[in-house]
Amino acid sequence: MVLSPEVAEILAALGIEDRIVGLTTECTYPPALADIPKVGAFGAVKLESVISLNPGIVFVSGLEQDGLAQDLSRLGFRVERVYPESAAGILSEITRIGEITDSEDAAKTLVANMKAEMDSIRAANSGKSIPQGLSGDLSVIL
Repeated sequence: MVLSPEVAEILAALGIEDRIVGLTTECTYPPALADIPKVGAFGAVKLESVISLNPGIVFVSGLEQDGLAQDLSRLGFRVERVYPESAAGILSEITRIGEITDSEDAAKTLVANMKAEMDSIRAANSGKSIPQGLSGDLSVIL
């Protein structure tokens, strides 16, 4: 069960979207997810719909899903919170999701490809100035 669009995309990128039993309505990419049952919206998940699908793991995000995660945990569901706050965090979470889903090799490949793309973007922009209006630590983006 996936209640967060970014996790749905990660699972699809790992090639295991066929193992997803339910999604929120915001989980629309890739198109292969379209036929998976929906259990409500990101901030308005229908608990009874989740329970009826009896997922082995429920992937949640942060923010307004914290309460839902607690409710599902109390009901005995395995809940995994995925809420990266930087590019490095995203890569770390992909690795962790790969471990949780027994998709370590696919996760390693995805992380390596993403690191190579980020390195390419950094190299292409090395020495360029940051546009006016942007400030702070842009490493969270790259």
